[in-house]
Amino acid sequence: MSNQSGWDIDLSSLLQSYSDRLDDFVKMLGLRVLSSLVMKSPVDTGRFRGNWHVSFNKEDMTQFENLDKTGAIVISTGQAALDAFNSGVEAIYIQNSLPYAIELEDGHSKQAPRGMVRITAIEIQDWIDEIARELNR
Repeated sequence: MSNQSGWDIDLSSLLQSYSDRLDDFVKMLGLRVLSSLVMKSPVDTGRFRGNWHVSFNKEDMTQFENLDKTGAIVISTGQAALDAFNSGVEAIYIQNSLPYAIELEDGHSKQAPRGMVRITAIEIQDWIDEIARELNR
């Protein structure tokens, strides 16, 4: 999973241990990451929230005119994209390609002074543990 500022996490070794539930694991983690990024995003017009999107195997630098102040549309659209995930996918990108995304990540908004991606990255390990427990039930 990646963003425009270059944050990456390699889950391949962890995912091998869950190969029988790999698709479920990735979909669940992807949705948590997307939801976190969207809901931590500052909101003015809703355009920034409306520009988070999911792509597979390559970055998608598309910029959308979507206005989504609540984040519900973007999360729903992202979930539909993640539902198409299968183990043949080599990479998942969750990104926001607006030109001011890096500035917002660097704290140029009072609504998100610590950014979105770096906070989400800190939370990922807890989510991995939670999802692993849930899938092992």
